[in-house]
Amino acid sequence: MKISKLKNSCKRIIKRMKISFVKKIKKKSENTSQLRINEIGEKIFVLKKEKKTESLYFYIMKSFLLFLMLVVFLILIFYLTSNNLEREIQNNSTIDYAINKEKDNFKSGNYEGVSLRRSLGKKGYFEVLNEDGSCIYASNRKLKSYTKDLLDYIPDVENNSYVKLSYMTYKDKTDLVIFKYKTKYDKKNEYIDEKLAWIMVLDENLDVIYTNRNMTDENRLSNRELTILSTGYEKGGYLQKYQFKTKLGQTRYAILHVYKSVNVERKVFYMYIIMVTIIGIIFIVILVSLTFSMRRRVVNPVNLIREAMRKVEKGESYDVIDYYGTYEFMDMCDSFNSMSTKLRISEQERMRVEEQKQKMLADISHDLKTPITVISGYTKALSDGLVPKEKEMMYIDAINQKAELLSGLINSFYEYSKLDHPEFRLVREYGDVCEYFREYIASKYDELEILGYGIEIDLPEKEVMAKYDKMHLKRVFENLITNSVKHNKKGTVILVSLEDLGENIKIKIGDNGSGVPEQLKKTIFQPFVVGDESRNSRQGTGLGLSIAQKIVEAHGGKIRLVDGIKQGWNTLFEINLPKGI
Repeated sequence: MKISKLKNSCKRIIKRMKISFVKKIKKKSENTSQLRINEIGEKIFVLKKEKKTESLYFYIMKSFLLFLMLVVFLILIFYLTSNNLEREIQNNSTIDYAINKEKDNFKSGNYEGVSLRRSLGKKGYFEVLNEDGSCIYASNRKLKSYTKDLLDYIPDVENNSYVKLSYMTYKDKTDLVIFKYKTKYDKKNEYIDEKLAWIMVLDENLDVIYTNRNMTDENRLSNRELTILSTGYEKGGYLQKYQFKTKLGQTRYAILHVYKSVNVERKVFYMYIIMVTIIGIIFIVILVSLTFSMRRRVVNPVNLIREAMRKVEKGESYDVIDYYGTYEFMDMCDSFNSMSTKLRISEQERMRVEEQKQKMLADISHDLKTPITVISGYTKALSDGLVPKEKEMMYIDAINQKAELLSGLINSFYEYSKLDHPEFRLVREYGDVCEYFREYIASKYDELEILGYGIEIDLPEKEVMAKYDKMHLKRVFENLITNSVKHNKKGTVILVSLEDLGENIKIKIGDNGSGVPEQLKKTIFQPFVVGDESRNSRQGTGLGLSIAQKIVEAHGGKIRLVDGIKQGWNTLFEINLPKGI
């Protein structure tokens, strides 16, 4: 039981720790969410760019080749399909092709299963005759009989025979001569040879005058026999004969009555129209797909960049473009994102400078207004005779002090603005900077001692030659030491040191006083930055360090506030100057 309770207690403690941790993370996330969003947005493109992408040229060439291959493929498909369909249409339009498909049904006697309607037409039908010409089956249920001669006159399905008619005039008589030829073809259906099967001569009454074939009926042709023999047509349709043997070896004849006007060319024409339509639809679909793909690869990123540029132009947003695609547009987006980031930083800097400018104007107004107000009030009181005689000198001394303060403020403003002027130039001279620094410290020594401040000096004995502007470099030393005196109590020790680093010089000026407030360390070199934010109890303008920084940077050097606590100094400024030799 004790172990169980201990486990439950541990679970509750862990749960509370999790909740507390999540709340802290959530609070921190809310405070930094916007920064994280910006950072992530700026990294998206970099992460995507690391992936392998293709160039726009390669994409266009690939699309063109793919489109060309598809077109060739469609043409090939069209050619092969159209040839096969055309052959199929032509075959389906011939009787012999239909008969070949139904051979098994004819041989087995399954006449009901024979389907020839597409070849014979709607009114067409067929009959099956035995060897004697008697009808044993008719698809139209009307049985007829045929003589052997009439069977011989009906054209064969294989079209391996044809009839030729000729008229011959002799002794004022015109006779009809009928020639029947039989042709021979190979397996490829190519013509090989032909021979005369028989000849028949008829007089005007269609009596047979001469023939070399065996006539089974009267030696006379009927009109029906002549029509079928010469044209193959009977009552609007034409006849064809198919001779076959049953599985039992019996000879049978299929008489085909064809009532169909077969227009192969029209069917082929319609087939080509359908094929072209289908190919055209496929071609349009491919073209539209390529167009949308091209739009996605080209038009969309262009619109994306254009919209982002419009927002930047109007100052609405400096967001990065999240795009992944062809290399050229990714590179363009990368350049835009870089430009947008720089513009955003520039805009933030501009706003910061603008705020700083407004603050500067307010501070200048305040710094000038305070002594002017005192001077104006005291002088008015003196002129109006409101000040007793014994206090007049006190008022005059106060006016003098405020006038000197006002003069100092104006000089500081003038010095700061002069350093920012485009035509400002240092007057650099070649000399011993260490000796110059030593002379300056010697001139300040008595003053510091009278004020109650100590000084620790660490200067080398050797010469340290460099090119520098004496007047302005002295201003740097003066501002830093004066700053230590203003913000520290009596008894504070001030450090001054110089070190020769070869091509550079390192100068340190600091003190062991109260130090710089933590909140001012990052902005200490900005103008009008002072320890007293109310600007009511301090002395000076807050321009001393800004002026010192501008002078040092004009020399090509750097000044910074360093951590000197380990060395025993609460405030320590480090100046690095190039010798410029």
